[in-house]
Amino acid sequence: MPYTIAYLADHKNHLETVSKWYWDEWDQHEGWSLERSLNFAKQGCHKDRLDIILIALNEMNECIGTIQALEEWGIGEEIPNHLRQYSPWIGSLYVREDQRETKLAYDLCYAIKQSIVKIGVKNCYAATGHLDNFFKMQKGKIIDETFFANEQMRIYAFSLIN
Repeated sequence: MPYTIAYLADHKNHLETVSKWYWDEWDQHEGWSLERSLNFAKQGCHKDRLDIILIALNEMNECIGTIQALEEWGIGEEIPNHLRQYSPWIGSLYVREDQRETKLAYDLCYAIKQSIVKIGVKNCYAATGHLDNFFKMQKGKIIDETFFANEQMRIYAFSLIN
């Protein structure tokens, strides 16, 4: 199924879908409210500066995936102190269940990297507890580890320039 990748800033009608995915996938498990997830998504409605959220839209203009680039990982005091040195972060990669056997996740990751290169970013970082193979295929290098949100995570660095 064909799709396009676009800035959430240009399609704010999908804010509720994206924030609901954040809440369902991550935030509710931390006891955070759906309103917090919505506010978090609203912070990513930029195109020319961080924070940036991209979405994938199918032919029917349904949102089928998302990814973001954030200046800081987490919100406020949630950021582990030793990780404050790294910026920006790519994360919140979500692909709707019926699209998970496609290459959408790779396309979203590529697109978010290209969007931040356009604003002058040369390196970025990602944290994961379970997407190691994906980030290694994206040429990420493990540079650190942390325990966050009840999970041991590896920190990956990506060089965005050749």
